[in-house]
Amino acid sequence: MSIEVIAEIANAHQGNHKNALELGLAAAKANAHAIKYQIYFPHEFLSKSHHRYNHFKKQSFSKKIWGHIFKTLKNRKYVKKIYADVFGVDALKFAIKSNLDGIKIHSSDLSNIKILKQLKKYKKKIFISCGGSNLIELKNTIKFLENKNIILMHGFQSYPTSIKDVNFQKLKILMNYFGRKFDYGYQDHTSGSSKFNFYLPLISMGIGVNYIEKHVTLNRKKKGVDYFSSIEPRKLKQFIDVVRNSELALIGGQDWFSKNEIKYREEVKKNWIVKKNLKKKDKLKLNDVEMLRHPEKGTYPLNFNKYNNREIIFPIKKGSIIKKKYFKNKVCVTIVARSNSKRLKNKASLKIGNSCVLEHLFKKVKMLNNVDKIIFCTTKDKSDDALVKLAKKNNIQYFRGSTLNVLDRIMQPLKKIKPDIVVRITGDDILIDNEHFQLSLNYFLDKNFDYVDHKKLIGGTETEIFDFDTLKFIYENAINLNDTEYLTNYIKDNASFFNIGSSPVRTANLNRSSMTIDTKEDYEYVKKFLEKYYEINKNYYNYTYKDIFKFCKNFPRDFKNKKNKLKIKSMLKKN
Repeated sequence: MSIEVIAEIANAHQGNHKNALELGLAAAKANAHAIKYQIYFPHEFLSKSHHRYNHFKKQSFSKKIWGHIFKTLKNRKYVKKIYADVFGVDALKFAIKSNLDGIKIHSSDLSNIKILKQLKKYKKKIFISCGGSNLIELKNTIKFLENKNIILMHGFQSYPTSIKDVNFQKLKILMNYFGRKFDYGYQDHTSGSSKFNFYLPLISMGIGVNYIEKHVTLNRKKKGVDYFSSIEPRKLKQFIDVVRNSELALIGGQDWFSKNEIKYREEVKKNWIVKKNLKKKDKLKLNDVEMLRHPEKGTYPLNFNKYNNREIIFPIKKGSIIKKKYFKNKVCVTIVARSNSKRLKNKASLKIGNSCVLEHLFKKVKMLNNVDKIIFCTTKDKSDDALVKLAKKNNIQYFRGSTLNVLDRIMQPLKKIKPDIVVRITGDDILIDNEHFQLSLNYFLDKNFDYVDHKKLIGGTETEIFDFDTLKFIYENAINLNDTEYLTNYIKDNASFFNIGSSPVRTANLNRSSMTIDTKEDYEYVKKFLEKYYEINKNYYNYTYKDIFKFCKNFPRDFKNKKNKLKIKSMLKKN
């Protein structure tokens, strides 16, 4: 969320409605995101015996004048938002009727049930001033309002407030106590002539506020009401420019790495380099390598602790980068499927060729080279009993686990197997191609990736390859593991956490064809391919990617009406 700078007019208008309007327009021209006024009527603000009653009576405006001010401001396109402090029920009702963009409750009214009852049904922003209030008062107010659109505003006015009284530690306590259910803001009341009038709001941005309130006056030299902490419109514009530029440093781009930081990373990152020639069957030792910058680009540093003291499977020349491919890696394929598919029920059991969809996949996976273990991961649901029988029939080890938590279903057997590399294949993708699998696996091992996909292939033929440590990291840090049916999203949506690649292909998927089985139409299309292949070759399993590519070219599909797969934003813990 972008930082919102609110121009606080307060009583700087000196009771002159022309000044109030001029201040609002000047603040809007200075690019303030919102203008805020204080609406009060003396009869519900102070008792007549109060020594400042006459002062505030002179400062207050009638509803008619307020109406004129708001109407004029709303007719100016450069005025973005208008908020109001309210100091009584009549003031609140008038603010609501005036259709302002938000309302602020002063800390002195947190126990005012009359105001809170009126606000309970209010749907727009509610700012709560926290100055001079304790946690119990704030908690009770928030609980009473039952409104999620609340902004807690830290700070109080002391004409001006001293730097030590700003007390950002209190702001941190508020954030820790109430959490991120609400947004937070800083009401700056430090001296308008002090350099800290700029510095402190910037510090508050670093703490995590989304709103900054700055008092504004037309002319500080006149020393009018509320001038102590106020700045003039030209200074407000400078302040907003500083906030905007500082915000770039806080927010940056959406990605963890900017383009320039990626370039920097590639230029300065070191790799493990062999100090001497190493022979086959030598065991890797820390004394055999050193960390140096190397001219080869696109290869990531090996997790040395994982491969320390492992036997090398072929010679390595001095000066080479240490790569996963120099070692024997235990590769485990996990096949993930269940019967209760939302789009095509019992698709795993549908007949295709001389078997069924899942059995076809089992046979294709068994044809892959350089695989040490195959695990079929399904659910404990009774509907998946038939799938387990198929696994047993094909001598495939199986594990039954959670229906929703797919990653847990994968991880439970892997914890015992302890592979180095995990290949994930879903029951939707049964036309696995060994040639491209080897290409993808070699690419993964040569570049020391954490994850490699094969999305440049025709859908339904590709695999995903994970370093086991990467899967463990997602398993331990995913915010919601029940989303892990869409495991790829945890990589793509958190790409900055991992070293990822997309494997090259021998034959590009030029028309973005797909053989993934999601729907009945998909199933019929794949079935047609296998029948066509069998007519010529009298075999259902020996096809290659070239055969699939040729079929898709000769029998193209119209994807205009094919709905996109469900996209879930898959979050990992950042703390």
